[in-house]
Amino acid sequence: MTPLEPPDSLQVLGQLALSLKARVDLPERTRYRLAGVGLGHFADRHELEVQGELFGNRALE
Repeated sequence: MTPLEPPDSLQVLGQLALSLKARVDLPERTRYRLAGVGLGHFADRHELEVQGELFGNRALE
């Protein structure tokens, strides 16, 4: 799941993680051996440089 806006606090990230757990229809007593939540893309998208074309115009020739 990728939220529309990045979480701005640990509380919001925790709520997102628990909402994913709620999607799984298992009994409350179910124990999880391994669960993970990833967070990435820490740069503001408006601050990123646009990568140039790999082959430039030569790919069109």
